[in-house]
Amino acid sequence: MKTLKHYIVFKRLKNFASVKVHPVARKITAFVKVDPKSIELRPGFMRDVTVRHYGTGDLELTITSDADLETAKPFFIKSYEAS
Repeated sequence: MKTLKHYIVFKRLKNFASVKVHPVARKITAFVKVDPKSIELRPGFMRDVTVRHYGTGDLELTITSDADLETAKPFFIKSYEAS
């Protein structure tokens, strides 16, 4: 784990996730290395950021509840195993 000015990066050999915490909005935005074309995107929770994003991963996850965190776990694991 490496804490930077605006986000936190999680590494294995390479970065597998970057996380931004938004305390005022009460949400966490995570970017993971999962191909968005390989899954069915859930609007409001997942977003394909292949073209519009610099940094770790092509899939953006917006976590606003414990249920969202549980739904996001398999994507973190998949990204971790791929790095």
